[in-house]
Amino acid sequence: MALFNNHHHVLLAMLIDYFDDSDHIERPRLRVARKFNARTVLSQLTDEEIRLRYRLGRTAICELYDKIKHYLEPTTKRSLPIPGISKLLGTLHFLASGSFQTTISACTGYSQPSFSKHLKFVLAGICSLAPELLKYDMDPANLAKMKSDFYSIAQMPNVIGAIDCTHVALIPPADKERFYYNRKGFHSINVQVVCDASCRILDVVSKFPGST
Repeated sequence: MALFNNHHHVLLAMLIDYFDDSDHIERPRLRVARKFNARTVLSQLTDEEIRLRYRLGRTAICELYDKIKHYLEPTTKRSLPIPGISKLLGTLHFLASGSFQTTISACTGYSQPSFSKHLKFVLAGICSLAPELLKYDMDPANLAKMKSDFYSIAQMPNVIGAIDCTHVALIPPADKERFYYNRKGFHSINVQVVCDASCRILDVVSKFPGST
């Protein structure tokens, strides 16, 4: 019903233009201004709301945006492009909640097709930071601190990382579906993660399908 209310004048113009030609009177086409739903901006949310919705703090989101904004900012010259920060917030909410794109688009203020179109660019920007952010710091002083931090947790000496694997659910490629079906009964990718004592991720291996 809401969709009809938002666009009924457009549909009506199309119907008039297509059907009502019985008197052969030439009518000017109706030009209808595009409408956009309100888009969420960080200034409208409290710090707690930001953390709950995006799993990152306000400062972290701004820093992430600054690092990848060249992937996000619109290149189109149209009058109302989607701001890069809106694309980033939509993607972070999608990753944090696991909701369907249609649900996320309702929260972000732009359509599901637009969200789907921009998602790959935001993800490409985030992935481009992997070499910078996901790495072991082999400096002797930092390694010594990592060992000390782990020792303070479980009194195990000389530990420089905690490693584990998990299955991350996904929609598999149609031609390789069987490779992604894991022993737990769903499609996934097998992900190995290494973190330090503060749960900061140091290394990720995510190239194997769930059946491996």
